[in-house]
Amino acid sequence: METHKFGPVFNKDSEYLFLGSFPSVKSREKNFYYMHPKNRFYPLLKEVKQINFKGNVEGRDITNGSVDVVVCDGFVGNVVLKFGEGLAKAIFTLIKDAIMGGGMLAKIGGALIKPAMAKLREKMDPNAYGGALLLGVKAPFIICHGSSKAYAITNAIGVAVKFSENNLVSAITEKIAESQKRNEETDK
Repeated sequence: METHKFGPVFNKDSEYLFLGSFPSVKSREKNFYYMHPKNRFYPLLKEVKQINFKGNVEGRDITNGSVDVVVCDGFVGNVVLKFGEGLAKAIFTLIKDAIMGGGMLAKIGGALIKPAMAKLREKMDPNAYGGALLLGVKAPFIICHGSSKAYAITNAIGVAVKFSENNLVSAITEKIAESQKRNEETDK
């Protein structure tokens, strides 16, 4: 088994979210949809032996623990990401408001769960990750929120440096080229 200098990006139970899994009439007319036989994306994912690729899952699966990796276009990804962050922030606010307005017992309970809630907030903090890797360019390119603070930008730079030092883009490019070559040979 091949190894690289990065920790695991996903585990054997990874699945993918593809929004728009049912192609529209226009998509089918133009032969432009994920499951089209000429689309090399699915076969390429099936070749990566370190993951358990099952195909499409629903959007609701993003938060139930069955999805580690989400693959979608940039617009949809941005909407899903920002919605998730906003929802998490709203839930934390609702919990805090319920505790503060719930009387003495609620406040005592809130005090008891405060350390656990702090760990959860830290785990869900998008600033800890800094940003997301943009694939398809010739160098590590990390996309950050326009509202990112110094902590997030620092983390994003650290990730970009690590990717650069370990030649991640070259490794991905080589794997894609190998896959394309095999597919071209199969098509002959």
